[in-house]
Amino acid sequence: MVQTIAGPLTEGGIALDPRGTFLYAVASGTNSIMVYRINSYTGILTPATPSPLAEQSGAYTISIAPDGKSAYTIEDNNDLVSYALNNGKLTPVGNIYTHVFGQRIAVDPTSSFVYVPQACSNCPGGVYNVVNEFSIGSSGALTKFPASPVAAGTTPVGIAFTTQ
Repeated sequence: MVQTIAGPLTEGGIALDPRGTFLYAVASGTNSIMVYRINSYTGILTPATPSPLAEQSGAYTISIAPDGKSAYTIEDNNDLVSYALNNGKLTPVGNIYTHVFGQRIAVDPTSSFVYVPQACSNCPGGVYNVVNEFSIGSSGALTKFPASPVAAGTTPVGIAFTTQ
């Protein structure tokens, strides 16, 4: 073992920025996004200043855009939140989209779009087996597509992008 670090106490998500400089961790019941600086020579993580969550009630997944300029979380059990990234610090930007019950957040390779599959069969309002679709603005803020969400078959839980 190289290292043990303190992190969130409950299950959550982690994400690595594309430059390999920072690691981000979230968990339900916490009020911040844990930020760790990565030593480029040893890979050792050093705690950096955590960033407060927009909703202060925990998050369970996080995704970083491939261009490293923005991050996205699902907070308070069902709200999609956008953050601008600057040297490891996250700042909330744009609208918070409520009732987005995704387990995973996918950002396309061009950092232009965000997709959140929603598979829960007990979602309020009975909306499930759909994908929520958003475009990413220059600040990292999201705008929901007019026809979103769209049907997605049975139990969509993740999205993967490939390049050809």
